[in-house]
Amino acid sequence: MGKGYIRAVTLEDADLILKWRNQDFVRNNMYNNSIIDYETHIKWFNRMLNDETFKYFIYEKDSIPIGVISFYGINYETKKASWAFYLGSEKARGAGVDMEQLALNYAFNELGLHKLYCEVLSFNTSVIEFHKKFGFSIEGIRRKDYLRDGIYYDIYQLALFKDEYDEFMQSSESKLPKTYQAEVSLDKINI
Repeated sequence: MGKGYIRAVTLEDADLILKWRNQDFVRNNMYNNSIIDYETHIKWFNRMLNDETFKYFIYEKDSIPIGVISFYGINYETKKASWAFYLGSEKARGAGVDMEQLALNYAFNELGLHKLYCEVLSFNTSVIEFHKKFGFSIEGIRRKDYLRDGIYYDIYQLALFKDEYDEFMQSSESKLPKTYQAEVSLDKINI
């Protein structure tokens, strides 16, 4: 099996993205962890499609949609943006490596960014560690900044610069553990 690819989101992807976004394992790691209704989603989706500061992609492998990669708050003047990604199925584990590599390549080589950053809720430690394996550094921690169900959580702010990305790419073979180089078994994905 080869690596996957990304393609720009189209209006035809709206239903699939809503289905993925409303899954417990996705929404529980988002700031808004509520179920999103169709009307609210379509309004957001149309705004996103027509806003140049957003770039959304579907990650596919063997022509099967696997997940979403998003860039937002893109500032073309300062060459900075935020980003995030998520899988459409918990069974697609292992695809995250390919998705992150494709996202970073797009951010730095297509968008021409100087800095890419993201925020991760403190209870999502696996994603914090995952980003660090790709060269991201923790820039700050907004302590007890996010309230959910009566509990305050920290927000980790991570960033990667173009020169750090270039350096990482030159030595990525040795930095990525073998466990992160797994192939995805597509026949077991229920999308």
